[in-house]
Amino acid sequence: MQPVLRGQAIDEVAKNSLMAVLHFLNRKLAFTGFVAGTEALSVADLALYATVSTLQMLPESVIDMEPYEHLQAWGDTIKNTIPHYDTANGFGVLKVVDFYNIQVLGGKGHEAV
Repeated sequence: MQPVLRGQAIDEVAKNSLMAVLHFLNRKLAFTGFVAGTEALSVADLALYATVSTLQMLPESVIDMEPYEHLQAWGDTIKNTIPHYDTANGFGVLKVVDFYNIQVLGGKGHEAV
């Protein structure tokens, strides 16, 4: 994340490693629905989704999350299950995206639009 947020070139080896992890996670979620293989949300889902939700907000030029349909469904489940998700985590994700848009792309934050 740090090179992306600084506007630096993305190391292709690191990006490919991340894509391999996302592919693995997507396949795992197809069978279990939750990270720990449980039938319900666990602390593992909460911990991992903080990172995944940030990745989902980055532009497709950085990382394309669309092919990961089970990852998307899992995220929707988390957002719909956690009371006040937007207040607890969504706001922080938007702040990271604003930083990226302003500092790297020279654009405006979501509140300025």
